[in-house]
Amino acid sequence: MITLVVLIVLVRLLPYVYEIWFAPFPQMPEVQITALEPDTSFTANRYEESKRKESEFKTQKKAKRFYFDPNELSQSGFEELGLNTYLAQRIVRYREKGGRFYKADDLFRIYGMDSSMANSLLPWVQIRKAAHQPEKISRPAPVQYSRIDINTADSAAWESLPGIGPKLAARIITFREKLGGFYSIDQIGETYGLADSVFLKFKNRLQRGPYALRKMNINNADKETLQAHPYIRYKLAALIIAYRNQHGNFEKISDLEKIPGCDTALLKKLEPYLNFSP
Repeated sequence: MITLVVLIVLVRLLPYVYEIWFAPFPQMPEVQITALEPDTSFTANRYEESKRKESEFKTQKKAKRFYFDPNELSQSGFEELGLNTYLAQRIVRYREKGGRFYKADDLFRIYGMDSSMANSLLPWVQIRKAAHQPEKISRPAPVQYSRIDINTADSAAWESLPGIGPKLAARIITFREKLGGFYSIDQIGETYGLADSVFLKFKNRLQRGPYALRKMNINNADKETLQAHPYIRYKLAALIIAYRNQHGNFEKISDLEKIPGCDTALLKKLEPYLNFSP
């Protein structure tokens, strides 16, 4: 029985023993090994960086020190001080575009300027005094124009004003005659066709001297005389005649307030031209 049991165990173990001792060794998958290509861009950048540092080192070794004005020194002069070509060109271009150095510390404003280099140059900076002060721009003295009197100026005088031609000059004079004279400079702005922007250009060249306005007797003026006045016109002239015929003469300016259309603003403008004699 023992022998039979041992045989059964051996038979059961036989496949595992065979696998371990007689099974073929598994093959490893083939791996394709390729040669690594060098990173040429990295190598080129490193090479250019090293060349630049080498150039800067050589330049610094040859650097000279002398007093200079950064507003006048040439590109080659900056290179003699130890600046590389690119930085020297940048300073020259900065000046060509209107840039100025007003004090030694302004060197730090240049893009790419190394702080150690700038500090080494500061004691040698000598800026002319004129560079500190902005250039004074000479302006021509203002032209002194003669003033014209609004009640006596002729057509030529009006045309001497900016924006006034023969037509506008004639309109201003006609407006003045119909009114009976100007009592205010602002009345010029009421001229037909005269823009406010044009009037403001020459308003300060106007003046009003002593002048007696031509007045109109409101109690005996006929309809044609009344309606010819720029502040009355046809409709209001007819109302004034009708009211006068019905109620009699006007004694004061406030009597006109009873007429439709005669508001306070209109009567204030019209009062200097009216005479209330019987």
